Amino acid sequence: MALTWSHIQNSVSKTNVRLRVVVALVAWMIVSLAMLSVLGLLTFEHYFIISYVGLLSIMHVYAPTDRQSRWWAVLRWVSIIGFVIFATLIYQRVIAVL
Repeated sequence: MALTWSHIQNSVSKTNVRLRVVVALVAWMIVSLAMLSVLGLLTFEHYFIISYVGLLSIMHVYAPTDRQSRWWAVLRWVSIIGFVIFATLIYQRVIAVL
């Protein structure tokens, strides 16, 4: 297999996308933590829900267009686990109200 410029460019851009996703998610979570602290609303539930919304938003913005790589599959599993936790939190809130 010959190494071509487009092959090098694709691997570099995929690494850059992965780094952008991580940086964007960490920045979102830090800003969310700071804002919830300033507003006096910092609880695990609030922080998790806002962080989860950020994860879904960032995944939507940086979704791969050609094919899914291994790191993207791992990120999808993280979002599925997050959905299960989110559904559990919602269930607990509904049961508390009823």
